[in-house]
Amino acid sequence: MQARYISHMYWHRKEQFLLEQDRYAAWTLFAVESGRFRFKIQEHQGEAGAGDMVVCPPQTLFVREVIEPVSFHFFHYHVEECGAESVAPDVQGIGAGMWRILDEGRLSTTFRYIHAVKEREELARAVKLEHLLRDLLFLADEARWAEGVAGMGHVPQADERMEEARRWLDNHALRGSGIRDLATLLELTPVQLTRRFRAAHGINPQDYATELRIREAGRLLSGTRLALHEIAARCGYENGYYLSRVFRKKTGLNPSEYRKRYQV
Repeated sequence: MQARYISHMYWHRKEQFLLEQDRYAAWTLFAVESGRFRFKIQEHQGEAGAGDMVVCPPQTLFVREVIEPVSFHFFHYHVEECGAESVAPDVQGIGAGMWRILDEGRLSTTFRYIHAVKEREELARAVKLEHLLRDLLFLADEARWAEGVAGMGHVPQADERMEEARRWLDNHALRGSGIRDLATLLELTPVQLTRRFRAAHGINPQDYATELRIREAGRLLSGTRLALHEIAARCGYENGYYLSRVFRKKTGLNPSEYRKRYQV
């Protein structure tokens, strides 16, 4: 399943909700920047604060109360099938409840991009916000996975070297640098790197690098008229054919379909 953006609002230091309880026609995501609020959705209840995301399914009673003035992003979205070969995050699987995001650095960056797009014209803003919504849902999906792992007796581990690895991938993945290059730099075997990276970040390093490349490819497809082979070169792929295969597998659309749907 894949998320389709409907709307976004940002509330700064909201002291109380207009309604103590509500139902929404679409899926709803609250992504909290600061403050706290108490909530109940079906059997899920708790207190959400900075770095938390609360997801409410359509037509589901959402009870909430501000504890401390809360600043949050408020998204409506719907979900749709995205092709049998797609391995996009299962947004239906995220489900109702609260998810505590582990990758605070990436969450902070995504929030910064969301704030930045408010100056764009309406269509461009909607395209960017759909990308950023999916990034938030990806982080929530990783938190869901980590919670399941913790429930089996494993706890995600703080690992400064894997923070260094993540930063390296952020800076080098689009250049085509591979996991073997990173493993050599850190004096680890690829197997050791994969195990430690997944323990620290809830995703293996190859998949993380692919996420970065596909996100950049989507940005270039929607925001430029570059040919596919030029986009491939900018995203660390040898040629447009290989990029097209990976892009379709990850998004459910081939690059030309994606460009036709989202190009500004």
